[in-house]
Amino acid sequence: MRRSLALLLALALAACTATPPPPKNEPVADQPGMCRIGPDGGPPANAQLADRGIGGTGISAEGDRGIGGTGIIGVITGFASICVNGLEVEYDPSLLPPAPAHGLPPGPRVGQLVIIEAGGSADTLRARRIETRYEVSGPVEQLRGQEGLRVAGQEIRFAPGMAGEMVLQPGDWAAVSGLQQPDGRILATRIDRRQPGPITIHGVLRRDGDGLRLGALRLTPGLAAGFRAGQAVEALAHATGEAIVIDSIGPDLLLSDPAELFPPETERLVVESYITIGAGWMGLGTGEFRAAANGPYAPGMTRRAVLDARRQANGGFSATDLRNPGQAPGMRAMDGFGGAGRMGGHGDAGRDRAGRTGRMPGGARPMGGAPLQGGGGMQPGLEPVPNSPGPFLSPGGMPGGGGIGGGPGFPSR
Repeated sequence: MRRSLALLLALALAACTATPPPPKNEPVADQPGMCRIGPDGGPPANAQLADRGIGGTGISAEGDRGIGGTGIIGVITGFASICVNGLEVEYDPSLLPPAPAHGLPPGPRVGQLVIIEAGGSADTLRARRIETRYEVSGPVEQLRGQEGLRVAGQEIRFAPGMAGEMVLQPGDWAAVSGLQQPDGRILATRIDRRQPGPITIHGVLRRDGDGLRLGALRLTPGLAAGFRAGQAVEALAHATGEAIVIDSIGPDLLLSDPAELFPPETERLVVESYITIGAGWMGLGTGEFRAAANGPYAPGMTRRAVLDARRQANGGFSATDLRNPGQAPGMRAMDGFGGAGRMGGHGDAGRDRAGRTGRMPGGARPMGGAPLQGGGGMQPGLEPVPNSPGPFLSPGGMPGGGGIGGGPGFPSR
């Protein structure tokens, strides 16, 4: 009897208690200054509601007409506006590149490498120009287990947490976004599946007993004329059966001298790359660009990092900061390099290179950009860098990722 009364009392109390509603998958409003990622790797849906203004803020890009500016090259880590290299860059959607060809998804997307010309102050950067770039875009030739794959003769290594397509097979076509490593491989930060078509390749030429090659692709004597081992190039190619034939080739400014991608009055350069440390200078591991540096960094080391530099009176650059990818400017120095936060000035830095020749004549590139020479026929973790004299820090990767059976990137420059 007592048990029955207790059960009735419990049922009566439960009837008076409101049943909680089922959970709803409602979007969480973005907080200012917080980088977020939408379910498709692009901006969150509520950041896409405004069809004009910079990053949905209603700010017009027309209002930025200041001199100087900032040149930014790096991998997208999220969206407040666009989050790249520890910076937040507001942008007008009208500045985004047109819808890419060959079935590639529209941008921007996390993991893509972007080139941004920005104006405004360090606290309020506003994009004037936005480009996206694939390091290689072509057919998948071989898989390398969970470590990488080969696309159009180029060896690809998956970055931890790589975004985009995770399952590919030989014969699929893919576009790879990422960074060129000193050993000639590409660190893929995003891979996207694409349809067959023109092939685009960026890389550094190497020489063996049979002449110059770009990855596994051999240059014909006609194409190789005027080029040298160690030179950064971009090439157009086509597939014929199981072979890939390079049609045209030209210099790659992003890999060799990224400052040349921006107007000469650009005052600040913020580049994510594999940075080489020399005695009194820092430079890209793939090219000739150098910035004077005054910091307690061990010469000979090469690692993935963000180099922040200012233009000097003679047109050269002086490094002001070296940080982990995704880390905000002025935070503590990178582990393994020593030093403390922002670096002091070091006087004027020379360009340390011969004058640049004009662009080679040739056919137009299918994905935009300059003509090429015709052929005539984020937490870091330590890992080693092959063919590098020292360790470097590589970020844990973009949000997302997982098991990888092969994989692709974003629109090509």
